[in-house]
Amino acid sequence: MAITIKDVAQLANVAPSTVSRVIANNPRISEKTKVRVRKAMTKLGYHPNFIARSLANQSTRIIGLVMPSSSNDYYQNPFFPTILQGLSEGAQENHYSLLLSTGKTEDEIYEGVVNMVQGGMVDGIILMYSRMNDHILTYLRERAFPFVIIGKPYDYIEEITYVDNDNILAAEQATDYLIQLGHERIGFIGGDVTLVMTLDRLSGYERALKRAGIDRRGNIPCMKIFCMKGDKQLQKGYYPSKNHQPLWLSVMISWHLASCIHFARWACALLKKFQSSASITFFSLNCHYQP
Repeated sequence: MAITIKDVAQLANVAPSTVSRVIANNPRISEKTKVRVRKAMTKLGYHPNFIARSLANQSTRIIGLVMPSSSNDYYQNPFFPTILQGLSEGAQENHYSLLLSTGKTEDEIYEGVVNMVQGGMVDGIILMYSRMNDHILTYLRERAFPFVIIGKPYDYIEEITYVDNDNILAAEQATDYLIQLGHERIGFIGGDVTLVMTLDRLSGYERALKRAGIDRRGNIPCMKIFCMKGDKQLQKGYYPSKNHQPLWLSVMISWHLASCIHFARWACALLKKFQSSASITFFSLNCHYQP
């Protein structure tokens, strides 16, 4: 015979409604009562039927996570595993589960979000990216569906709840570091140009150059999507012209660790060939190479 909430209430000497509140981790219930009820649940082997509770409370206690893409470029980025770990811990502490939705294309990602919302699969959504003219964000706003963005929104900043670091200041400080080393030809290697993160970092980079009186037109144009695509792709984007051999090439990296290390190795070999020097500053790692 299945154990019911009434059996737990009888053993713990509380009302069934109290057991229900303990399961929901209601702050109005004292810790002493919670401990007694949970001990009774463990002794009887009682497990709450969360599906039934979701129907009764009209809450799934599930949060949807939307990644920007299912491609390897993002899964190589240590940023996302770190964020996922924090989200998992926070969800666990509050008795929530996470539902990850991904897709290979923008249409697939959008369709997954629509299914989560219209299918009543989640209570809210966390967008793990922020980009320009995002139709997923527009859809969520039009539906007045609860959502949070990791990253600064491109529009409606005052209306949208988001969590972000100051990418403009961070890029500005990274560029200042190279300027203080005496470099003037400072390139910028960014990610997807539709991501607000990339635009903010570019803005900080340009701000530092302007303050130092460095003409950006005299710098190496490196506004490219940078990821692990092999030496041929890198050479196509960053190989100096035959008639130009810079004495100093300073490169500020604003992408993820795996790609940065791959680029650094390639850049060192390239600069050695041209008998040039470089300081390669990793955006988030604060280290530099001197070949």
